[in-house]
Amino acid sequence: MKRSISFILLFLLITSCGSGNNLGASGSSLVESGAEVPTFESGEDFAILLNTTAEFSGFTNTNLTSSSDSLILNSSTIMETGRVTLTNTIDGGHSQTINLTNTFTDPVVIAHIMTNNDSDTVAVRVRNVTSTNFEIFMEEPDDSTHASEQVSYMVFEKGEYTLSNGVLLEADSFSTTANHIESGAFETNNVSLGLAHAGAPSVFSSLNSYNNSEFKASLVSGISSTNFGIQQETLGSGSSTTSEEMAWVAVSNFSGTIQGSSYEIETASCGSCGVTTNAPAIFNLSSFSSAPNIISDGRTGNGVDGYFSKGSGTWSSTSYGVYAWEDVINDGERSHTGESFSMLAVEDSAQINLFETSASFETPVYDISNILNYDDSEVNFSATTGSGVSLTMEYALSTDSGSTWGAWTAIASGGEMSLLSGVADFSTAQVKFRGTVTSTENLSSFSLQSLEIIVRNLD
Repeated sequence: MKRSISFILLFLLITSCGSGNNLGASGSSLVESGAEVPTFESGEDFAILLNTTAEFSGFTNTNLTSSSDSLILNSSTIMETGRVTLTNTIDGGHSQTINLTNTFTDPVVIAHIMTNNDSDTVAVRVRNVTSTNFEIFMEEPDDSTHASEQVSYMVFEKGEYTLSNGVLLEADSFSTTANHIESGAFETNNVSLGLAHAGAPSVFSSLNSYNNSEFKASLVSGISSTNFGIQQETLGSGSSTTSEEMAWVAVSNFSGTIQGSSYEIETASCGSCGVTTNAPAIFNLSSFSSAPNIISDGRTGNGVDGYFSKGSGTWSSTSYGVYAWEDVINDGERSHTGESFSMLAVEDSAQINLFETSASFETPVYDISNILNYDDSEVNFSATTGSGVSLTMEYALSTDSGSTWGAWTAIASGGEMSLLSGVADFSTAQVKFRGTVTSTENLSSFSLQSLEIIVRNLD
């Protein structure tokens, strides 16, 4: 008759606590520094349950990390977003440091003013970008003060990424003195794209430095599937031009969800986009229950006075509007011809994590020499697999104290280690386990919550 597993685990808990094996309520703690695999008396069943961070950290892990009592697939954050209220311009004494939720290696920051609470022209700018924070501020062309505005920011890890849903995303920055002034020519192809976009993507820019210490905006123009133009935008301010760090992001137009957050990336145009004409370019939104975070930039360079994209005052869950903002320093008017714009809308606090697409783990070696008369065995494991992710579990058997090992043999959860039935003498028997994680989706996660190993004696 088979012995009750619950009784076995209780017995192991009592005996191991007495001998200093540091068993938890759910099983043996195998892998704290210096901890030993628990031993079993001859004739006892072998039964362990692995489900703690300490136990999983004792595995040999590749592209997996033990955390929160699970073994989780490694990932890196390539985008996070947030919003902030800026209460004045830098000339009015206000800037704000944003501390990031994630740690980046080489980030770029794209920022955009979504509201229109003050009729004066104002741009947003970023400086002092580090792996964990950055400083953000507004500035007017004439260095005046300004009312509070809501500003969205999106932080991207530099690189070229092909997401498993087909979206292409690339982010970078470079130092440039390229600059547009009133009546000047726009850049058309000073940046080449690295990925093979099927059509012209949406491109967004922000200045990530403040070397000239006065007003500048930024503008994208002349987008194609292979390149685009990008430049500092002076308007009529006459501000000095120095080399600045220009951040940019190019992404496929897309509407859908990424890791549970809604995205809409699209383009829109207007026939007369200036502030004075009160006819903004309107983006119609359909995925959001509240007003999303938004970044926007120009796509064309039709108006020689220059412009940059900023919210028109229409910002809700269903629509967003932008003007081609000019200044009034030289000509006293802000009318503007038709332009095209890009927009990326996403739920606040969203982020994109890229997961490894292959990983593996191997357990310590377990001594099963306590088995005298083999009855049966059972291996149970609990794992959460995202779309396109699979786990293959295998075990290997040695009958000479680990000097030689048999081939790895696949086993399903709830399955028996059938090779054990052929062992005549368990006095030098050992087993070990490994798991192989494969994925076709770099947006999908994996975690192992528990691994239970049971080998029973025949009573």
